[in-house]
Amino acid sequence: MPIEDKREAFTRYLTAVENGDTKKQAILYSGLQWSTLQRWLADDNHTITNERGEEETFASRLARARVHQAQAYADRGQEELEAATTEDWQVRKARAQYFQWRAAMANPKEYGDRKQVEVSGNVAHLHLDALRNRNTVNNLNVPIVSVKLLDTASLDDTDASAQHEADTP
Repeated sequence: MPIEDKREAFTRYLTAVENGDTKKQAILYSGLQWSTLQRWLADDNHTITNERGEEETFASRLARARVHQAQAYADRGQEELEAATTEDWQVRKARAQYFQWRAAMANPKEYGDRKQVEVSGNVAHLHLDALRNRNTVNNLNVPIVSVKLLDTASLDDTDASAQHEADTP
């Protein structure tokens, strides 16, 4: 397939993905074979010109399209809820939840249930004795982990089990 035909087919696939079509629908719309698409996505030599005129790989362009797909799913869920009546509200609610799930799968960072919280802090300014003090560490909201290491390489099996029994409260 000539390169322009590849790009045209991939662009049709991206359009379908961005509109919220399923993978199967997008493949049918683009006229591609699934195996061909997977091969193109794995190969960094297949590029497409983006909106800014820059070349980017098919895989990175598809990742951006999935962000738009997630928005399309969220919009469809909203439309389902807005169209609900007293007769069909349960079905509409189920559809809306399905579209919310699809949005979370397409863009978990924006629509997923799990929110990742980053915690960072600088303990370089604290004195080593202050770090050893449990109250200071707890004020930093840092989990305290105690680890006791045993050198079991020098122990035989009976000594290791005796050491374990001695350590067990």
